[in-house]
Amino acid sequence: MELRHLRYFIAVAEELNFHRAAERLNVSQPPLSQQIKQLEEEIGAPLFYRTNRKVELSEAGKVFLEKARKIIDDAYLARREARFAANGQTGTLQVNFVASAAAGYFQKTISKYRTDYPNVYLKLKQSTSRLMPDEVKNGETDIGLVRLPIKTPPYLKLHVIKKEALCVALPANHEMANRKSLKIEDIAHEPLITTPRSASPYYYQAVMSVYHDKGLTPDVRQEAIEQFTIAGLVASGLGIALVPEIMANIKFPGVVHIPLCNTKGLIGLGAVIRKEPNILIDNFLELFNEETA
Repeated sequence: MELRHLRYFIAVAEELNFHRAAERLNVSQPPLSQQIKQLEEEIGAPLFYRTNRKVELSEAGKVFLEKARKIIDDAYLARREARFAANGQTGTLQVNFVASAAAGYFQKTISKYRTDYPNVYLKLKQSTSRLMPDEVKNGETDIGLVRLPIKTPPYLKLHVIKKEALCVALPANHEMANRKSLKIEDIAHEPLITTPRSASPYYYQAVMSVYHDKGLTPDVRQEAIEQFTIAGLVASGLGIALVPEIMANIKFPGVVHIPLCNTKGLIGLGAVIRKEPNILIDNFLELFNEETA
């Protein structure tokens, strides 16, 4: 029994006329009658009562019609859902992210992704760059949006989304708050608020290198994992911070952001993913690339 047989049967059952059913199916009547006869033989019961004047469904035919329609509908849905899955239009996508990712590009990407792929269940969770490679490896997330630089194990893949510079977060009442740009020498004496090494070792090292490359030693006074917490500490006057330039997109009360010279490409945003192909991940990262281009 094939889907073709079911379609033939449904056409005859709905038309109750072999000639009209044949026209509807765009086939000749004798082969149609033969297919229905073979179907009845396979089932072991007549599906129609035939006379010279009319065709009627038998009791078996009435039951079979209900089931045949469901099978045809299910087959259509199966094809449709398989096609959607192949195109990344359905499924579940887990994305873990660092707090600073939510400052700009991420928001736009999430909004666009929900519009373009409304049938994908998108799950979001905040994490840290240090933890995310293991989270991806263990299947806890599909994508780990991390702060660059970062070192990933060989069994994972790093997709660079955006290279960024650093900027200086200053209290709004700071004497240098009106400057267009700053050099590290301008702020070397200022108390520094930074993310701890344990949260993102390579990012921490990149920030420290800005000082060390000039023979300077930073005066680290406070540490905080989240960029928004750091901004709050800066606004409180506890120090300054070197933060990703994307943070300048957020108007945090009491904080100004000024570009830091000679740091272009020093840091950035990347995605840690598994090496196996995944259309859901590809679609998400393609949108992210569009938003950061």
